[in-house]
Amino acid sequence: MRRPQPLRSSSDILRIFSEIPLFRAENQRELAKLIVSKPSDILRSTPLARDYAKSFASATGLSLGLNAPGEVHFDPADLPECCRRMLSSGRTCDKCEQTHMALQGDTARTVRCFAGLTSSAVPVVVRDKTVAYLHTGHAAVNGDADKRHFGAARKTRGQYEGALRLLELFARQLAESMPAETEGGPYPAIDRAARAIQAHPEKRWRLTELARSAKMNPTYFSEMFRRRLGITLTRFIAGARIDKARLLLRHTDLKIIEVAYAAGFGSVSQFNRIFAATTGTSPRRYRTP
Repeated sequence: MRRPQPLRSSSDILRIFSEIPLFRAENQRELAKLIVSKPSDILRSTPLARDYAKSFASATGLSLGLNAPGEVHFDPADLPECCRRMLSSGRTCDKCEQTHMALQGDTARTVRCFAGLTSSAVPVVVRDKTVAYLHTGHAAVNGDADKRHFGAARKTRGQYEGALRLLELFARQLAESMPAETEGGPYPAIDRAARAIQAHPEKRWRLTELARSAKMNPTYFSEMFRRRLGITLTRFIAGARIDKARLLLRHTDLKIIEVAYAAGFGSVSQFNRIFAATTGTSPRRYRTP
């Protein structure tokens, strides 16, 4: 493996990010449209969603993904070993995506995929509009498991239906937590601030400077930010830095200390603590699932 060179300047960081497709200049306009603007992005960024995903996995042994309508994305670390191997081969990606896209509808749906595993999706409906889907599954239900399904969770029908009931209750809670749009309110300024933070989480963001840019006093800015995104400014910045760190861990061979500073953390110990609290694992283990 190539040994990475130390990060000596901001140009080094820009060079690294230019190698990641998501951060190439030609993709910045599309990236700006995606960040914060989608209700699913807002929901995904909240502590409620992150904490529930960890609790759901601990209680049921099933992973939980939150996707926008028309999109299906899974973290490979959340998939059973059998699915990771099939996806890495490239032969089944389209079939898997088609199966999970078919789950997205007006009501909760469950399917048994071509590989014999069961998966489900539950819609999150806000003001009569589906804004996101909670995806779970990749499980062997009622004795479906065979030698192909190594690493897959094994559940009885009752256990799996109980997990879906939990997801339906959580979908309602998520919908109720969605900040209401207020016509003529200050949210455009909040969205601009959130997009700037997501695009450059490594910067030293200060409440006073953000509030001044939004033409608000700091107290009012903090309250509007929390109302808009359902999360405090401090936790939003930390979450954006963790998201950047995850990309660097997966797409570069930077050392852990280099990832920490490139993502905006003040020390490796702070980075390790916040990363573990957010993802449930260490940066080193996340890099090699």
